Amino acid sequence: MAENTQTTTGLTALGIQMPAGVDIYDALMGDIELELVSTNLPHLDERYPQETPEARKVRYQRYDKAYAAYEEAFKIWSQDFSQMVAKTKRDILSSAEQQDKQREEEVMAKLDAAFTATPSPSKQ
Repeated sequence: MAENTQTTTGLTALGIQMPAGVDIYDALMGDIELELVSTNLPHLDERYPQETPEARKVRYQRYDKAYAAYEEAFKIWSQDFSQMVAKTKRDILSSAEQQDKQREEEVMAKLDAAFTATPSPSKQ
């Protein structure tokens, strides 16, 4: 639990707000079956007060298909998110390596200039 707090604090310090799980669920499910977004779930029975057992069965089958579609959409979203994070990490590390290389080259150039500018002791 402490690990999540540190991560959240680190993200907050960077000005990054991770979406809540319910927001991700609603965004994905909203494109699949509006009746199943989180705010509608508690009211489903109210929407169908005179529903016959057969109609309920058909509706539940529709919901089963919607949840299967949600699982696939979430899988794709998770993969895309992971790839984006991995690419960002690679880009940041590459940039840091490039900066380190540039600093090393500057130090080496200064050392080279110092050795070149210093007269070598004459042999006697």
